[in-house]
Amino acid sequence: MGKKLFVGNLPFAASDENLVSIFSNAGKVESARVVSDRNSGRSKGFGFVEMSTDAEAADALAKFNGADWEGRKMTVSEAKAEAPKAEGAKRERPRKPRPPKSGAPKASPTGELPKPVMTAAKPETSTSTAETPDKS
Repeated sequence: MGKKLFVGNLPFAASDENLVSIFSNAGKVESARVVSDRNSGRSKGFGFVEMSTDAEAADALAKFNGADWEGRKMTVSEAKAEAPKAEGAKRERPRKPRPPKSGAPKASPTGELPKPVMTAAKPETSTSTAETPDKS
């Protein structure tokens, strides 16, 4: 068992100091961190505790998994290894093909665009009333 524990279903008022205080009943706490939202600063309701030995981590898991904290049953489990990320990297999502903009030419099945059709300008027709001889 690893020394780092995941602690879920925490009260939203929980702090790093609260985690240290509670988990120190199972042994020496190396570090404790409640994860909070970047924008609001509010707790996300989970955190991580690192115990000094594997035996203390196992004891903490047995003592606190399912324990009540302010009306919430904590979930304690061994933390999974964090996948390495590039700094500032975002999760990749497959892109959906976008439909062409209205009025844009559509490609043929072979992928070729249609050739533009050139039309000659029509001569302007005058609708002026020219003098016509009177048939009287």
